Amino acid sequence: MIRIVEPFRVAASDAGGRSGQAIAALWSLWMQREIPRLRSAVMATRPLRPYAHQDEAVFGAMLPEARLRFLLADEPGTGKTIMTGMYMAEAKRRGLLPGRTILVVPAHIVTKWIRDLDRFFGIQAIPITSETGRDPLDLRADVDVWVVSVDLYTYNEDVRRKIVGSRSSWSLGVFDEAHRLTPTSQYLGAARQLAEHVHHLLLLTATPHRGKEHFFRALLNLLDPVVYEWSESPQAGAQPLRPASANFLRRMKEDLRDLDGRPLFPARTAITDAIELTPAEDAAYRSVMDYVDTWYPTDALLARSIYGKRAASSLVAARETLTRRLSVLKGTQAGRVPSVIPEGFERSDLAGADVDSDAAWEAAESAVVEARSRDRKAERAAAEAVLADLGRAAADARDPAKWTRTEEILRKHQITGGAGGGQLLVFSEFTDTARG
Repeated sequence: MIRIVEPFRVAASDAGGRSGQAIAALWSLWMQREIPRLRSAVMATRPLRPYAHQDEAVFGAMLPEARLRFLLADEPGTGKTIMTGMYMAEAKRRGLLPGRTILVVPAHIVTKWIRDLDRFFGIQAIPITSETGRDPLDLRADVDVWVVSVDLYTYNEDVRRKIVGSRSSWSLGVFDEAHRLTPTSQYLGAARQLAEHVHHLLLLTATPHRGKEHFFRALLNLLDPVVYEWSESPQAGAQPLRPASANFLRRMKEDLRDLDGRPLFPARTAITDAIELTPAEDAAYRSVMDYVDTWYPTDALLARSIYGKRAASSLVAARETLTRRLSVLKGTQAGRVPSVIPEGFERSDLAGADVDSDAAWEAAESAVVEARSRDRKAERAAAEAVLADLGRAAADARDPAKWTRTEEILRKHQITGGAGGGQLLVFSEFTDTARG
């Protein structure tokens, strides 16, 4: 096979070109290609050296948007807080944030956000509290960045009025752990109200989809209601949605590299390990479930789910639930208004229930714990007996079965803690279990 190749032509000066413009054009093209890898003057003065994926997200995906409406969905531990601070610092320098910024985050990390923004970027953020809401004056005009907990913003009318009132104006709004903004929670409505009051909107979550297309579409609808249509009906828009790169970015840990080009995270191995309860734990679990079967209706699947999940998590969690129930039984039920069971949880099949929402499960537990008893005195004695069983199980000389197995796994993988020993991150469904 013969290939005919066009001969090269040597460029010759015709004296008609403008060298200054040519050099400027080449410089512009080079800068367009390299800017995602360059640190701004703001970052150069801070004690932080971002990784390549953080630079690419901020300088390559977020800053080029004249109006940022973005869902940053990288995996946990990839530095979404750092990328948010980078965007805030550089966007402020470029004049993209002429006004104020509001960050809506879970209550337990309000202080962490304030500390990290100050430490890494020199950004002074002020928390919004219930006292702030009661203050008759508007939010201070000399503060550029405010931080508020999602619960306080959602449920405190005074605070909500300060943030999305008729005189409020924000350049940037940020929602951390945006997966909480589900159609079955009040968070989504509160978020939609703020989305209408901000120019730039940034949503942060490591779990944007969770297998529910309806929830995923609701998040994207916050960013752009026209482009990403959404209906309250879960059946609407069942086809998988592929958001535009201008609105969405997700990277997996396996694809990320450190500053030397090496994998940023070690390889992961996922296994499911069966745990056999100790005899004392097994007896305590059965005691809890027998109590539920005796004192709740035979079709009370929700009660069995609540007590069963708590007892399976830990004896401490089961004890706390029974303690709350006992407190209800000791009080008067005259005039008591029963808690409302969240939508979908009242069904025996839990169809339509937001089983991924912590707030929904908390509301469901409250409804179960505060349910009216058919024989308060007799059930009180039964609850006290179960609590005694739980106390005996907790006094067992052996460690909990889950912890014993955890120690075996740590030894197997040589995770000892400290420098070079690896890290252990434990996820617990219930706060009571973590504290116990």
